[in-house]
Amino acid sequence: MANAILMDHEGEYDEMVAATAAIAHEIGERWKPEQVGLAGGLSGLVLLNLAVLSCRPSDRIALRRTENSISQLRNMASSRPTLPSLFVGAAGVAWVLLRAGQVLRDGTLIGASRYLVDQLAWILSQPLVDDVGNDLITGLAGIGVLAEAAAEHDGDLRLMNVVTSVLRERAEVTATGLVWRSQPSHLAPTARLRYPTGCHDYGVAHGHAGLTTLLIRAAALTGAACDAKLAQGALTWLSSEVDFSRFPSLPTIVVTEESRSSTLPTWCYGDAGTAAVMKECAPTSIGSGARRLGGRIAKHWADRMKTFDPASRLQGHGLCHGTAGAWALLLSSAPELGTDAFSRSKLMSATWERVRSAAAGGDASATSNAAANSGSEQAVGLMNGLCGQALATLTSVNPGVARLWKPLFLL
Repeated sequence: MANAILMDHEGEYDEMVAATAAIAHEIGERWKPEQVGLAGGLSGLVLLNLAVLSCRPSDRIALRRTENSISQLRNMASSRPTLPSLFVGAAGVAWVLLRAGQVLRDGTLIGASRYLVDQLAWILSQPLVDDVGNDLITGLAGIGVLAEAAAEHDGDLRLMNVVTSVLRERAEVTATGLVWRSQPSHLAPTARLRYPTGCHDYGVAHGHAGLTTLLIRAAALTGAACDAKLAQGALTWLSSEVDFSRFPSLPTIVVTEESRSSTLPTWCYGDAGTAAVMKECAPTSIGSGARRLGGRIAKHWADRMKTFDPASRLQGHGLCHGTAGAWALLLSSAPELGTDAFSRSKLMSATWERVRSAAAGGDASATSNAAANSGSEQAVGLMNGLCGQALATLTSVNPGVARLWKPLFLL
C-alpha cells in the first residue's frame, strides 16, 4: 500500500534527482546560508546533498558537494556561538554529523557529533538550563531527538537521561496527568506579546504532542520505570484532552481567556501532526496506547479531509505547514484514508512544481541571502524552504531518503 503511494511519480525519478541536485548546488554556491541550523542553514544543505548522493552513489560531483557542505558546516559551527536546539542550533548540527558519518562511514564525523552530544549533556546539567524551553524546535524535546539517535548508535544514554530528568522536574501534575506549560520566556517574540503569561501548546513543534512522543520513545529506549511513569503521565493528559465530538479533536493553543484551533493538515500543530507522530511510537505498552490514540485521531481527521481540499489554505510548500508536510501526513494516515490517493497526489504535485520551478531558475532564483535565512516560503531551509521541499519530493520516489529527515520530525 505505502509503496504504491510513494511511487506515484516513479516516471519522473531522474528529473527529480536532477532538480534536487540543481537546488543543492544553487543553495551552496549562490545563496550561501549564513546559519548552521536545520531551519534555514547549512545543516539542511548537508542532508540535501546526502540525499542526492544516495540516489547517485557513484557520482563524484555529488560526493564532492556533500563533503564540501559538511566541511563548511563544521567550520561554521566551530567558529560561531549557537543555541543548544534541534532546528536552529547545536543539537541539529550533531544529528546531521552523526547521520552523515553513518551514511559515509566516516568515524571522524561520528566523533564530532559525539563531542557535541557530550557538550549538550553538560549544558543541560547547569543552572542556565532554564533558558532552554521544552519544545521540539528549540527545546528539550528536540535535544531528545538527538539523544535518541546517539543512543541508538552507540548505546550511550547520558544525554537522554539528562533530558528526561529536566522534564521530570518541570512537569506540572494535574488531575488528568502531566503537562508542561510554555513559559513566556520560551515563546517566540510575537507569541510572547500575545500570551504574556504563557500558554498550553498542544502541537508537535512547540507543544505537548511532540513532548509526549519523545518521552514515549525515551521510555522505550531506557527501560527505566521513572521514564515510563513520565511518558504515561504525558499520554494520559493528552488523551483526556481529546474530544471526538468536535473538529479538530484537540485545540492548538489554550490560555485562560482564549482557545485556538486549526483544521489544516499541518505537521507543526493540529490533529494531523499529532496523529502522525503518535502512530510512529514503538509498540510498547505505553507506545501501543499512543498508536491507538493516533489512529483514532487520524480517522476522525481523515473523515473530514475527504471533503476538504488540503492544498487550498496551506501556507506555502514546506514541511512545517505547507504542501510537502501535508503530503507526509496524508501518507502516514493512508490506512484511515483508504485507497483514495487523490489528495496526496495533488499535494506532491504542488510541491514538485515548486521544486522544478526553483531548479529551473524560477522565482526562487531571485532569493537573496537575507531571504534565504528568513522564515518565508522563499527560504532554503528544512522546515519551510527548498531543502525540505526537495527532500519530500525525492522521498516520493525513493523511500530510503526518508531516514535523512523524517526522524527529525518524529515521523
